[in-house]
Amino acid sequence: MTRDRYDESALSPPERRLVAQIAEHYRPRPMTAARQVAFGRALDRRLAQAAGAGRGATYAAALVATAALVLWLAGPVRPPGGATPSAAPPRPALHALVDPDAYEAEAEELLPEEYRLLARVLDVPVEDL
Repeated sequence: MTRDRYDESALSPPERRLVAQIAEHYRPRPMTAARQVAFGRALDRRLAQAAGAGRGATYAAALVATAALVLWLAGPVRPPGGATPSAAPPRPALHALVDPDAYEAEAEELLPEEYRLLARVLDVPVEDL
């Protein structure tokens, strides 16, 4: 049984008796020779099952890594017709679609009260927050 690190001398006699009673309660009962053999066999069987499960996970990880390597070595997939992604027409940037002036009036309404108070105290425009 392992003991936590504490100062036993700091315990009063009733506390020492309580600790001893708890330790005695959790101490395992001695096993007979037949029970020890059965326990050992059951433990060996469970350890062998756990080791077998670990091997299966290792094989699965190796299989996934091999498949990823094969796909990476195969290179990019070309769309039908020989078109490349760079041949697609350019799309406008997102910031070009947004009108910043449309949201200027809402800026003060969207900020929490604390931010608006800070902006007034510091003389900072709300838009700069």
